Amino acid sequence: MKIKMLIAATVLLAQTSAFACSGHEHGASHSASMADLTVYDDASKAVMVSSEQPDFVIKLPGNPTTGYSWFFENDNNNLVEMMSSEYTAEAVSEEVVGSGGSRTWHVHLSSAAFKVPTSLKLHFLYARPWELGGDIKEFTVRTRQGN
Repeated sequence: MKIKMLIAATVLLAQTSAFACSGHEHGASHSASMADLTVYDDASKAVMVSSEQPDFVIKLPGNPTTGYSWFFENDNNNLVEMMSSEYTAEAVSEEVVGSGGSRTWHVHLSSAAFKVPTSLKLHFLYARPWELGGDIKEFTVRTRQGN
C-alpha cells in the first residue's frame, strides 16, 4: 500500500508541479470572481455546491520557502476544473524571511456534476517535489440542484 501511495504521489507531482506552482489561470468564460465565492479551508467538513453556483474556493496554509508546495489530484472524469491557483503570503514585517501564507484554488464543477446528486473527492498533496510522500488533504464535495 505504501509503495502504491509513493508511486501515485510521484506521478501526481510530475503531472501537476507546473500548475500548482505557477498560479496558472484559464477558463475566462466563467464569470465568478474568487472574492464572491464560498471558501472552504477545513477538509473535515463537506463542501456543498449547488448547480446555481458551481464555483467555490479551497484554501490551504503553506510555506513554499521550505520547498513544500500543494499539488491537486483530479480523477473526477472532467467534472472538476481548476480555474486558477494563487499563493498569498501572510502580511508580516520586512525583517521576517520565510513566513507562510496560503494557496487558494478557484474550482468549477461542470454541469454534468449536477445531473444527479454526486459526491466527489478532491485530493491535495503537500510535498516537496524531490521527496516521496507528503501530507494529503481530502475534501468531499457534494452537489445538488438549485439552491
